[in-house]
Amino acid sequence: ESMKLFNYGFANFTYKEFAPAGQKQGVVQVSKGAEEEVNVITEQNLGVTVQKGKDKNIWVETKLNPDVEAPVKAGQKLGEIALYRDNKLLTSVNLVAEKDVAKAGLGQQFKRTLEGVFGFN
Repeated sequence: ESMKLFNYGFANFTYKEFAPAGQKQGVVQVSKGAEEEVNVITEQNLGVTVQKGKDKNIWVETKLNPDVEAPVKAGQKLGEIALYRDNKLLTSVNLVAEKDVAKAGLGQQFKRTLEGVFGFN
């Protein structure tokens, strides 16, 4: 009986991966940071088991924090990526900072302010 169930499952369902763990999903601006932006990556695999042939209505939505203030730690949650089918949430995964971004020193922040105001580098 259990073998029939396994055979049915393998014959009719498949796992579909939409984003592997560690894949870049975007960039977030970091205010007052030693760097002005940080890559955002998937914290873990994003995928779902679906009935074969029924994966056409699945769509992905990515939500990123628009602006983050330094310091940022590697692995810090900066957004979310979600899978939907027919407007129903199937699963979601955190989007996290790929690396640390330290807070900019006073001199670096002052230089950026001058560049922004006067437009020179």
